[in-house]
Amino acid sequence: MTKVVWWMLLAVLPACGKSESSDDDDGPGAGGVRTSGGRSGAGTGGAASGAAPTNGGEANGGEANGGEANGGEASGGEASGDLTVKYFAPGTRLKPEVIALEPGLDVISSLSGGWIDTELGFSCQFLEADDRVTRCLPPPAAVVYANPACTEPRVLEIVPRSCASEAPTFVTSAPYDDDDCTRRRKGFRVVGETPFPAELYAQFASGCEPIQRNMAWDTLYELEPVPPETFVATSLAHRPRASGLDAYVREAEDGSWQALMLFDPSRGSQCVQSTAHSQLANRCVPQTAAILGFTDAACTTGAVPTASVNTCFGLPSLLGRSTLDESTCPPTITTHLFEIGETREVALDYAPSGDLCLQIPSESSEAFLQGAPVDPSDLPEVEFFELGSGAVRARFDGFAGEPYVLAGSGRSLVDAQTGLECDPLTFADGSLRCVPNSFEQTSGQQHFYTDADCAGVSVYAWLRSLPCLDERAPPVGVVIGESDATCGGYAITDVRPVVGEVAPAELYEYDDQSATCQPVTPEIGYRYLQLGDSVNSSELFPELTLELRE
Repeated sequence: MTKVVWWMLLAVLPACGKSESSDDDDGPGAGGVRTSGGRSGAGTGGAASGAAPTNGGEANGGEANGGEANGGEASGGEASGDLTVKYFAPGTRLKPEVIALEPGLDVISSLSGGWIDTELGFSCQFLEADDRVTRCLPPPAAVVYANPACTEPRVLEIVPRSCASEAPTFVTSAPYDDDDCTRRRKGFRVVGETPFPAELYAQFASGCEPIQRNMAWDTLYELEPVPPETFVATSLAHRPRASGLDAYVREAEDGSWQALMLFDPSRGSQCVQSTAHSQLANRCVPQTAAILGFTDAACTTGAVPTASVNTCFGLPSLLGRSTLDESTCPPTITTHLFEIGETREVALDYAPSGDLCLQIPSESSEAFLQGAPVDPSDLPEVEFFELGSGAVRARFDGFAGEPYVLAGSGRSLVDAQTGLECDPLTFADGSLRCVPNSFEQTSGQQHFYTDADCAGVSVYAWLRSLPCLDERAPPVGVVIGESDATCGGYAITDVRPVVGEVAPAELYEYDDQSATCQPVTPEIGYRYLQLGDSVNSSELFPELTLELRE
């Protein structure tokens, strides 16, 4: 059966901000990316100095920083070395924390947020400050007040004293306005510990109201409001690269910058790959609004009410809808893109249901109307690069033979031995290792035993992503993690290989709180994989190193 699917092109966009073009001859827009063979992007100069941004996402990025690896140019997923690709640079205050793969190949770490304000001593949250400027703000905290007017700010202990040797230096409040785009926040300096007052208050939409104190809170800090200018300001711009696609860059007033994604100057829009739609997987799709209804009884002319469109990142460039063919496994999604024809008052009185077009009367409203169809092959083609010669490689997306941006959506790191994407995970011994996606991660909820003592055969409850995929290979192993209930944080505590499959009549799980083995009922749809003995993580997964790039 084929059905219409209402969809919005999913894009990981940077924080709201006006995009500004620039034809400057210096700064982040100058220079080019250099690989072995020396192809250079738009600008003046080489990659070793003043290189044009290529990218990552808000939490991911990378930079070629000093030295070169061995090898040649790479594209289409082939591994390579001898790469200098610069898509971020540190400033006088903001420094990136990177996963140092090898000389010349760094990946901005998502574990700490990526950027550190080395002057004030915190990890950046790139959010709107009180003055509506996106700044490197300190971590958010539960700000409360010591008086009924909510004018004497305090912050509760962020972590217990036993977990943190030093108090926080700066914190950010929760958003205090209702604007979906800005979500402004206030910044505070932590003055020092202060006694608990008789009553604490919090700011709600209804006003300043008292809250009940949790007796587990044993430390309260006095706060001092600070002006927004205390924190490093940033702005967004698109910078020229190879003809056809620009780099979309976050630039800070201290000289630091990072390219975040691709930008299509012909449409004036950030653009991304839509990995859920096969015919768009290698195309840079601009901002697209989902068609929400039709103006005709044949359901051929679609439209989108303007009031339903999120305009934080600008107006959409295209309209789109998809059809889902459930007769295939996995179901096939076919995407249809359209230009925006005109904007006017219309009634979206019709909607498809299976093979029918149903009339659903509605009131007229201003809407974007479907225009001419867009052939996906006419959109810029994104190229793929796999770079590095070590145990872990980095994947980039690019254009016109040049790597632009670190691949997003969990595709940025590759385990060289298996050729599979891998995730950086922290282990209980403090090491950081890249775990390939042939291993599944669980926090223990899917880890069971076949005996009432929870000491015999260990099994993992594995659920296929789609019921029709009976032939999908199970994971080769499981990494089991635990959260620290006292200090926070998460670490992998056990690694077990999959050694077979069982069909248990009874299952048991170990309850940490009662320290007992409790029966559970096997669920329909799961396959129960038998796990072997614990194995040494250092023998399976390559270790990663975090460094601060000055």
